[in-house]
Amino acid sequence: MRFLIFLIFSLTVSHAFTQEVEILDNVQKLYTISDDHLINYEGQIFTKIPFKSSLHENLSYQLKDPKCADDLYYAYATHILPTLDETSKEAFERAVLQVCQLVGIGKKRSARALFKALNESGFPIEKWLKTYPLAFNDFVDELHQHRNKPCPKLDGPLKIALTTTTSAGGNLSVALAVKAYLDQFPELFEATLLDYETFASVHDPVKIATGKYTVDNIFRLLQEHNRVDELVPTKDKLCQDLAQYIPNCTAAAIKAEISKLDPHLIISTRSYCADDFNLLSLNIPFRMLYCDHSICFFQQDFVGKVDPKRVKFWLPAASPRFFKSLFKQYNQESFYELTDDWQTLMKKLAQITHSPLKEIQSTFEVIGYPVRLEFQKIKEGAVLDHFKSKWDLQTGEQGILVEMGVNGVGIIENIFNTLKSAAPHSFPIKYFFVCGRNEELRRKLTQRLQEDLECTALRRCAILGYMEAAEKNELMNICSLMISKPGGATQAEVTKLRLPMFLMHIQKICEEGNKEKLLEDNLAYEYDPERPLPLQIEEILNKIKMTPIYAKDPKWKKRLFKKLLEFRGALSE
Repeated sequence: MRFLIFLIFSLTVSHAFTQEVEILDNVQKLYTISDDHLINYEGQIFTKIPFKSSLHENLSYQLKDPKCADDLYYAYATHILPTLDETSKEAFERAVLQVCQLVGIGKKRSARALFKALNESGFPIEKWLKTYPLAFNDFVDELHQHRNKPCPKLDGPLKIALTTTTSAGGNLSVALAVKAYLDQFPELFEATLLDYETFASVHDPVKIATGKYTVDNIFRLLQEHNRVDELVPTKDKLCQDLAQYIPNCTAAAIKAEISKLDPHLIISTRSYCADDFNLLSLNIPFRMLYCDHSICFFQQDFVGKVDPKRVKFWLPAASPRFFKSLFKQYNQESFYELTDDWQTLMKKLAQITHSPLKEIQSTFEVIGYPVRLEFQKIKEGAVLDHFKSKWDLQTGEQGILVEMGVNGVGIIENIFNTLKSAAPHSFPIKYFFVCGRNEELRRKLTQRLQEDLECTALRRCAILGYMEAAEKNELMNICSLMISKPGGATQAEVTKLRLPMFLMHIQKICEEGNKEKLLEDNLAYEYDPERPLPLQIEEILNKIKMTPIYAKDPKWKKRLFKKLLEFRGALSE
């Protein structure tokens, strides 16, 4: 039986991989690329964009604002390019791409950021400056001649542009938590939510080419079919190919909308990519609110280069864990210590990034993890009994919530099939499979419920779709265990409700830090593929009754309120 269960699990994963390749093919079938032109899903023809060079093309792709890309490339071609040989050109252009999104942080800081990036790229900056003393300053002057935007006067609530995306559950959840909390103080704060998908649906080359998908929609497909880590490079290549024919104006459109709002502050929850750093060209104070317990790979190059007076990184916790990958990037893994206190950690970060300690200390602030206000621990027995009745959880039965994020990662189907092939549990268990927005998965599993499951581990089972936060809170309060992946918002929710999690999947690209946090707090158990799944579930249910939980509910509301009041006070001076 053990071999049979393992075989079924393996075959299901293999089938999911085949399906995912087909999905990427299906995306590409919606348009045609031939030589110097692209034909989109409607038959509209786009000729290849005549970029001046590969740097010009990469700037356009990265900045998602053609005018910004043209201005930066023009300044480079006018003041820098004539001074470079082929070897130094490669190093200089590598540095420009590393910091091109930081142009709006001020003339002096932009110069420092580029200077630092040039050193890191191996460019002979000192020697070059002696030969061409004016070129560098002329380049920076050219970039900043139109970037002096005065901050609006504070004559009412602090106006905040809150950028997020409806394509990623965790990022949206954090943004909604922040907005719901700030809306309680209308005399102090006015937060406007901006959904990246709203702009991408009009300006994203992927959407223009396919008529169906945006770049984040494709990422969502990778999640649904459990192939994020393997196929993100393929997705990125697809997007870059399309941007050779259709200019990406998404950032330009968002910036235009933010300019209309004229906010005092921008807060972004899109911490899984570097795109929102393009908003720095607006010269508006900016906060990146992290939705995971590790710094995004695509943002690591900004550490030690941003202006901490205008740009700050808001962290979910004060743990060195957040910077583990940064130490690795700088080849300083032996320097990393999980037990370091905050002051020691800041000193080490200043050392490895060659930055002043005060700047590093000012760049990073611990806010905690904003959790939707709907998530609350329910202690009243009568209320719990009501919800058990509502969700048909019988007396003596233990509930297990199976959920893999808002997009319903495809491994849910693997878990269902494995349990469906297993004998009944030795004590009463009811499973709640939450498929999120993955309607295809919900339809499949609902159909399989018509089969005879009486003699399987799924004799008591419910298939659910997308759930509102209040409903999910009800289930999490009455269940004994959650089978899931360590997404940022999910990690924060189980921490608040002290609900143990059985980890059966992880997206290493962004969830490794969340997993480590849950394990440290005694809130997580890892799946062993060499042992039967039903047996592991029963062992965990028995173990959690005797295992202390070390998790603490972070006081994010108090910290966020304090930081925003400080910012508001500084504007009033």
